Amino acid sequence: LECAVVDGSAQIAVHSGKDIPSEIAKETILVPILKRENPFDVFIGKKSGPRRIKLSEVPKNGVIGSASLRRRAQLLMHRSDFSVVEHRGNVPTRIEKLDNSETLSGIVLAHAGILRLGFADLDVDEFPTDLMLPAINQGILVAQVRADRSDVIDLLNKVSDSDAVNAFNAERGCAEILKGDCNSAISMFADMQQGKLRMRARVLLPDGSKCLVAEKVGDPKSAKELGLAVGEELLSK
Repeated sequence: LECAVVDGSAQIAVHSGKDIPSEIAKETILVPILKRENPFDVFIGKKSGPRRIKLSEVPKNGVIGSASLRRRAQLLMHRSDFSVVEHRGNVPTRIEKLDNSETLSGIVLAHAGILRLGFADLDVDEFPTDLMLPAINQGILVAQVRADRSDVIDLLNKVSDSDAVNAFNAERGCAEILKGDCNSAISMFADMQQGKLRMRARVLLPDGSKCLVAEKVGDPKSAKELGLAVGEELLSK
């Protein structure tokens, strides 16, 4: 997709923000578009009668499915007795695998993906942020476009949301310092609180036995600088 934008065969490529690597083609820029969808992760438990079990109902030594190192680390930080196993596929496939499994107590997915695919009625248990922070830019859609196409950039800016842009810049700034991506045990989340931008981030050992945290509040006009500062604080620890 990036190559198509660079060579001009496509004017715009649209990505999930959390999947974009820290290094992109130098001829291109990123423009967040639309409002941020629900950025949090959800637990989807195995069926128990007419409903699905909640995270708090998972038995001791319960088995949770997730392919994310970030989710694994935070789950184990919450409960070290969990066994977190590899679980991949698109959303319908993962849910089907859960429902057909004799060992899984549940799986973890991004709420944004579930909502965008039309599974709003699915019985989910949303993680509070003190238990699990999202991945960088989770729930944000981003357009990649050639930097010299000011006409296209002007069009994209008309469907951009200022809160999503601020969160995107702060979180990407933090990840830039930490050299992190969606394969890292790094979580971060920026949101507006009473006119200020709050940036929180964690760096974890894969087994969840150690977690470094940092949090700062600042002017949303300096979103990237806020993210950089949070990243630097984590590095100093």
